[in-house]
Amino acid sequence: MNKEPRDDKLCAAIMAGINFTRKLHKVTLLEFNKLISQREITFDLLWALFKPNSLVFNYHSPTEQNRLLLVRRVEYGNCPPSLRIACDIIRDDGTLFGLARVDLAIHEFPGVRAIEDLPTYPLLYHSDKESLYTRALELG
Repeated sequence: MNKEPRDDKLCAAIMAGINFTRKLHKVTLLEFNKLISQREITFDLLWALFKPNSLVFNYHSPTEQNRLLLVRRVEYGNCPPSLRIACDIIRDDGTLFGLARVDLAIHEFPGVRAIEDLPTYPLLYHSDKESLYTRALELG
């Protein structure tokens, strides 16, 4: 297997960028980590919970079922103020089978909220994450 030589200048530039970002956002990172340790979040920091290619939990009211979705994109929207989460989900309606895009939203809220009180949140923070994940694997 051919391995490209290490680009020390590029590595140094990347590390400088990471260090600059850490210094610039030090207060934000500290606040985020403190809230997360208490399993809470503010609307302004909500974006940091949802990492692309991570699983999220959502209760689907029309079918009265729990579901797991794969995060693809997260962005804030203005009308109404909300965090929009574009996700993929496996769809099987008896006719069509495959991936489908689902757009979810968490509307703006004041103050601090428990992560598990959000309508959609990372599976990592669900109190029963292991059995939900196992069940999802069983169902395909």
